Amino acid sequence: MGQKEIFLNGEADNYLNRNKDYYQKENNFEEVSNLYKIYGKYIDSSMRVLEIGCCNGINLNYYKQTIGCECHGIDLSEKAIEMGLKQYQGINLSVGSADDLEFPDEYFDVVIFGACLCWVDRALLAKVVSETDRVLKDGGFLGISDFDVKIPRKRRYKHCEDVYTYKCDYVNIFTAFPHYTLVEKLNKKFEDSRYPFIIDTSERFSSNILFKNHEQGYYFEVEND
Repeated sequence: MGQKEIFLNGEADNYLNRNKDYYQKENNFEEVSNLYKIYGKYIDSSMRVLEIGCCNGINLNYYKQTIGCECHGIDLSEKAIEMGLKQYQGINLSVGSADDLEFPDEYFDVVIFGACLCWVDRALLAKVVSETDRVLKDGGFLGISDFDVKIPRKRRYKHCEDVYTYKCDYVNIFTAFPHYTLVEKLNKKFEDSRYPFIIDTSERFSSNILFKNHEQGYYFEVEND
């Protein structure tokens, strides 16, 4: 059984149960991390936004209430989606997986990964990248909040021995394509640290904003006469 099936069959719901005190707080914008608030500067009220791994939609509710954009979210936890639909008005939430996005091509102005790429089955990772690129408009923004580790590594997920947490530089996977460029980055930090990043390189985590633009992805070469 792959990790996707494990999360669909209960582990995603278990994650919600372990963190329910956080997710049960309604409209408390102070609870929304700066790692997600940073994306707000790239969103306006005319835009359509998708968060992949949205849990109950707490971050999307922040964008909806403060910006007024159209918000969509998918998560593998049926309980989280049910909770969000009861808590928040005007947000489109559904159970779904990043490797099979049930949306039209170039449908979203902004796509955000909410700390879930690290649990994607490695056999599905390339498809996740392809699906993300398909639904994101040219000229749109891609947000990635996840581990920021330069040497790929994995470790057993402490809550489920059949799941691995995969750490790598997920930004580089997208910027390997010339039409994606990194435009802003915010490192996670510990409150008691004097440094604006996590010192342990194996635990570094960041939020990143990438700009998608096919026109500027390639230099135009004029053929010699």
